[in-house]
Amino acid sequence: MEHKTKVAEDLELTEAQAQPADVLRLLNVLLSSECRVEEKKQILEEEFAIKVSKQMEEEMAQMCNLSREIVERGVEKGAFNATLDSLRRLIANAGMSAEQAMNVLEIPASERKRYLAAMG
Repeated sequence: MEHKTKVAEDLELTEAQAQPADVLRLLNVLLSSECRVEEKKQILEEEFAIKVSKQMEEEMAQMCNLSREIVERGVEKGAFNATLDSLRRLIANAGMSAEQAMNVLEIPASERKRYLAAMG
């Protein structure tokens, strides 16, 4: 009895195409934040013989945008945490007040409440 995975069924893959390595490659292509939609479409059509519909193109574009947004949020969070760590170190090791440390780090006035709240 032949059994296709949900991914294979949804993408109308043949049994040969649904091999684990192929499925992993397919997921890598679909979820990659480094490939543009046009590249993904070409890979899907050439490597997997999947005809990409307009709806599928739109969904891939949404996934690309989501991936970029996730990366941007991660970068922003990392920058915030690094600045917060520097702020705490200046206060603890240099004996500065929070205001003095924020001045040294050139934290904009609009962001200072956020840092103060994060410091507890």
